Amino acid sequence: MLLYAKIAAAVIALGIAYWQGYSTMKDKHLLFVAEVKAVGEAQEAANRSAVEIAEVITESVKENYENQIASLRTKYNSVGRVCDINPNSGKVSAVPKPTSGTYDPTTDSKLIVNCAETTAQLEALQKWVKKQSEVKR
Repeated sequence: MLLYAKIAAAVIALGIAYWQGYSTMKDKHLLFVAEVKAVGEAQEAANRSAVEIAEVITESVKENYENQIASLRTKYNSVGRVCDINPNSGKVSAVPKPTSGTYDPTTDSKLIVNCAETTAQLEALQKWVKKQSEVKR
């Protein structure tokens, strides 16, 4: 009988120890889950804020770029025209007809417009990159 009592006491002691260990680890796990959830929610909020800032910067640079391109296309509305360097001088004069294949002003004017648009695009991209890199992440 004494042997059965010792075995029963040992089994009860092991059961109590197991339950205390399980309870302690369960509490630690629940604290860990809550901490990870809080950190995750804070990071999600920071990510949403960063995306909103990036979208504002992108929209600002995009609008500026579109206005600049529209202005360039208006300025260099050059099909058959010469660009007027002085904006206060008024009208632009018509381009004379080219001589026999040695000079094509339409090619030059298209090249000028393409160069101006490409330059505006590069400047807008540089401005966008600079503004995006200035934002604290």
